[in-house]
Amino acid sequence: MGTITSKRLLQTTQEALEHGNERLDLSNQPLFVIPPSFISMASIGIALKELRLSNTNLTILPASFGCLHSLERLALDRNLLKELPLSIHELQHLQDLDVSLNQLCKLHDNICDLHTLKNLWLHNNNLTTLPESIGNLNNLQKLFVQNNLLIGIPYSIVLISGLEIIDASDNHIIDLPVEWETLIALKTLRLAHNHLIKIPTGLWDLPKLQILTSSHNRLVDLVLPTSSSALPSLTNLSLSSNRIDIFPTSFLGMKNLQVLTYIQNKLYAFDDGVAAFFGLKDLMYLDISENILTQLPSSKVDDEGKGSSWASLVNLRELHVANNKLASIPQGFENLPQLKFLNLSNNMLESIPEELGQLPALETLWLSGNFIKGLPTTISMWSKIETLTLERNRNMGMQCAILITVVAMTRVPMSLAELKTLKFLSMDRKSFALLDPSLITFCNGVPCFEIHGI
Repeated sequence: MGTITSKRLLQTTQEALEHGNERLDLSNQPLFVIPPSFISMASIGIALKELRLSNTNLTILPASFGCLHSLERLALDRNLLKELPLSIHELQHLQDLDVSLNQLCKLHDNICDLHTLKNLWLHNNNLTTLPESIGNLNNLQKLFVQNNLLIGIPYSIVLISGLEIIDASDNHIIDLPVEWETLIALKTLRLAHNHLIKIPTGLWDLPKLQILTSSHNRLVDLVLPTSSSALPSLTNLSLSSNRIDIFPTSFLGMKNLQVLTYIQNKLYAFDDGVAAFFGLKDLMYLDISENILTQLPSSKVDDEGKGSSWASLVNLRELHVANNKLASIPQGFENLPQLKFLNLSNNMLESIPEELGQLPALETLWLSGNFIKGLPTTISMWSKIETLTLERNRNMGMQCAILITVVAMTRVPMSLAELKTLKFLSMDRKSFALLDPSLITFCNGVPCFEIHGI
């Protein structure tokens, strides 16, 4: 079989070269090996600029592979390669190299001699280190090393001034370079699912960084930026699943931030009761679920209209504050003109203020898992509401000095029937049984109506 495949490979190569093709795609064929005669054939005559050998069951490349001097794009992904040939550094015109989804355990240092390389895909291998001289890849723009076994990133990486994307997520990284200021072109940095305990101060000074993901690490303290204009271009920041207990006011410098996730940390309060995110006027998505917050900040505006308030978040579409310990909804919450999705589930809320009915754009409201006794009559103002979850809301009672849960939500106003856009509604069976007959008819007419409990 191997002989037949090799003959077919050589025949395909010869036909392509005879037609003057500069691109040769041999992907998804069971090649297993590349015969040296293929290298000899492909390295003479027409200049082969692109070679794709993806998913061909290759376990090794011939030592003469570097003779393909004209190559600009090389795809070796989805094979069984454990190393690259030493001659790889001879591909001095190579711009794109994809060796992802192999079994690479190490890279030879001379791969850093590929000075024309722009894009390097190394993800989903078994690499524990990167060459210390990786900074010599001075034309590199994109580096993908996620899903390896890396414990660090070489300090020389900060010398690649044109680098735009680094994805080093899903590794074992515990240490990062300190000085990042030289990466003036960096737009995306993904560091999720590592073992980081701190973010280097230099990261806050990256002028073009738009996306920073540091979720699922071991961050305890954020080394705060010294500049009031830290990360001025940042639009997406993820710090979820760490051990952070503060919300730095220095985040105010991130004027273009649109998405902020702070899930599963130890946030319990905001400085002086004021939320730094009030100043993020472009914020569209905020998730501070699964912390230990007992209250949210209230709007604080003086007679002259100055101060900080929820009303400043004019672009906020989604707000998630689930799985905290909130006992009340703060003043000013109703002044979110674009809010479409509000998740307040699994807190300790006992009531919903009448003012919440003033949310004009609300489409989804999750209130399940609280202690809410009833809903305000102003819910009729939710003219766009499509999803409303009310299950697992129980009143608190006392019996023999022991706190117990009794009876489900008992006060559901008749104005519920005015929610003509409602498509999904869920509540406890006990709450449903206490409804006015006309409301029971309305609930049964909702396209998706769920009853929970026995």
